[in-house]
Amino acid sequence: LIGVTSVLETRGSEIQHYLNDVLYNTKEYAILDDNHIAGHNNHFVKTNGYYGLTRDDANEVIKILSC
Repeated sequence: LIGVTSVLETRGSEIQHYLNDVLYNTKEYAILDDNHIAGHNNHFVKTNGYYGLTRDDANEVIKILSC
């Protein structure tokens, strides 16, 4: 965890705002959430709200960050 997003209209817009204003448009990031985050499909890993982060999720994050 690097920081906290501000409260905007959608979760996707909050994340985009954070990427633009705090991380200066970084291209290397992964989003993990148990709800779909629109607009970030190539950087998104959907976790299970009951089980949390699984090994498969972690492997998908590694794959995203290795591109």
